[in-house]
Amino acid sequence: MAAARPALCVAGAALSLYALHVPVGAWPRVGGAAAGAVGVVFYLLQGILGPVRGRGASAVLLASLWLAAILAFVLHDLCLVCISTYGLNLLLLRLNLRRWRQRPKTH
Repeated sequence: MAAARPALCVAGAALSLYALHVPVGAWPRVGGAAAGAVGVVFYLLQGILGPVRGRGASAVLLASLWLAAILAFVLHDLCLVCISTYGLNLLLLRLNLRRWRQRPKTH
């Protein structure tokens, strides 16, 4: 399971890099930056902050699920790359929740 987080983050970054190569008008922008660029930074931060005790990484993942709900139920759009990244985010969230449930090791 130790390799799961890096593998998921690499897959997410790869999907985000793919999104950068799609024509600009087809992908949303976040604060003026292409969503794919934001995704690369997001997965880099998940890889770095995910193993650290705390809830910051999970809070961002929950925000991602909110964006998935907007995509599906408000915009009525199903983007394969977006859905794939939301699936990766669910798996990352599951890893975080599993880590929280583990008791700290005492020596």
